[in-house]
Amino acid sequence: GAFVSMLCISLLNEIVKQQEIMRADIILNELREKVITSLQQKGIQGEQMDGMDISLLLINNKTLKCHWSGANNPLYVVPSNTNKMEELKPDKRPIAIYPDMKEFTNHEITANRGDVFYLFTDGYSDQFGGEKGKKFMSRNFKNLLVEHAHKPMNEQGEILDSTIENWKRANGADFEQIDDITVLGIRIG
Repeated sequence: GAFVSMLCISLLNEIVKQQEIMRADIILNELREKVITSLQQKGIQGEQMDGMDISLLLINNKTLKCHWSGANNPLYVVPSNTNKMEELKPDKRPIAIYPDMKEFTNHEITANRGDVFYLFTDGYSDQFGGEKGKKFMSRNFKNLLVEHAHKPMNEQGEILDSTIENWKRANGADFEQIDDITVLGIRIG
């Protein structure tokens, strides 16, 4: 997984900087092709199915026009004028060879000042803990984000950190972290 992540970061930099592509779906389509080529994936049964999930958001700071595309990872948005969350659904395919090789979908969003965007891996919601040793679950993760979306971003980070640590250690348990946990919150200024 770490190798594929490093490969994808390198390829993303190449695509964005050298090719100057400015639409999220085109970037993901190009990234998928480069990953398939780099890993020499053929789609043969029994072949290693290395790939990556990603949520990619491009923001034009002048116009506040955004382009978003997701490979198995959604985007959560909490608009500044409400305390409700909007979820943009990803395409259900990874950045890799896959039976469904359709193009990724581009979502155009016009942001408003104060809107908060959340991009994340599945590690937070998949973490085991709590009183019954269950997963945190995406419903609880969404509720946590909405409840604190109005707070400063550094405070939200501290709340997320302490909540997951308490979850892993509930009732004296000591659950290990099972996956990477990345949560990126962006408030439009």
